[in-house]
Amino acid sequence: MRVGVFMTSIYLLALFLGIRAFIESRGKIYRVAYLVPIVMLAYQLFVHILNAREETVNEFNTKVVFHTLIVPALILGAYFVGKKNRWNER
Repeated sequence: MRVGVFMTSIYLLALFLGIRAFIESRGKIYRVAYLVPIVMLAYQLFVHILNAREETVNEFNTKVVFHTLIVPALILGAYFVGKKNRWNER
């Protein structure tokens, strides 16, 4: 019980600090770099709270591949497409 509360507290604190850093970096070019850890921490917190973890070690897991490769690529792609659209509107 104590370990679960401790881990949930760590995830929440890191998520809040990431969101605060994202908000504070308004107008900066590196702002999108904060989105990747925020999404990853939110996913980890969601999995931890719902107890949806698998106890397999050293096995190929498609969720891990999706979480670590595809989600950051989608976030960065959306950022650059939006930036290109804003640049073309000028």
